[in-house]
Amino acid sequence: MDISKKNKPTAAWGIGLPATAAAVTFSSFNANIDAEMTKAPPPVYAPAPTTAAIQAIDDRLLDAKLEAVEARTETKFAQLMGKIETLIESVAGVKDDVRQLDRRMDGFDGKLEAVEAKAFSSKTIIVTTLIGAFIGMAALVIGMLAYTVQMADFLKP
Repeated sequence: MDISKKNKPTAAWGIGLPATAAAVTFSSFNANIDAEMTKAPPPVYAPAPTTAAIQAIDDRLLDAKLEAVEARTETKFAQLMGKIETLIESVAGVKDDVRQLDRRMDGFDGKLEAVEAKAFSSKTIIVTTLIGAFIGMAALVIGMLAYTVQMADFLKP
């Protein structure tokens, strides 16, 4: 065996190429892959859509928009119906309260009539007392005048 062959690297990865040649080949391979990966892909040209295809897309888009609007409208309508039902329940509660107040007022009507009758009799008593007081005062004034005149006649010389 030749010593010169022993000291030289004769194979890279066991493929029989000198090691330096294998390294150069591998690095140029990497450079080629990098260049291929950074290259922009070729443009893809699609055929121009026909008027019928555009109309179909527009119809589908319009249908989707209409469905979305209908869904929002139905949601708002359902919320409004819930609020109306709550309002109806509140009004029913108020109606029951008004009925109870009406029953109470009916009880007060009977009591009010009794109070009015007592007030009338009290007014009558007050008016009669006032008339009697005026008559009494008038009699007192007349009595005092008569007494004064009598005393004046008595004291005359």
